[in-house]
Amino acid sequence: VAGVVPTLAEFPLAGTASYSGHAIGNVVNGVSKYIAAGTYTQSWNFANSSGTATIANFDVTGAGGITVSGAINPLPSTPTSFAAAAGTLIGTAGFQGSVNGGFFKSAADPVAGVGGNFAISGANYQAAGTFAAQK
Repeated sequence: VAGVVPTLAEFPLAGTASYSGHAIGNVVNGVSKYIAAGTYTQSWNFANSSGTATIANFDVTGAGGITVSGAINPLPSTPTSFAAAAGTLIGTAGFQGSVNGGFFKSAADPVAGVGGNFAISGANYQAAGTFAAQK
């Protein structure tokens, strides 16, 4: 995932935003290896620098559709980036996940999109890949 990152001066200090997009990654499910996809959604509150991330319906064919979600927070050294530590995105059936990402700007909007990488794990299951979403 690539894009132009907003400067701190461009980054909003108030308001909220919702992002919608996709997640795609490599999967090891037992002895099977394949590529799977799902949706990525994120909400962000710029005033209190916090949000939530959800990866939903990931790997519908191979694993029946995994959903993990939870809180995300800015990285202390880079406020235009965010993360959820490993295991903090919680799903059903013992699935857990993490995300690391950042905001990307367009010509008209300094926080028009988000993107980054994710990981999901469960019993005999591992997936990792990238996500991208826009307002």
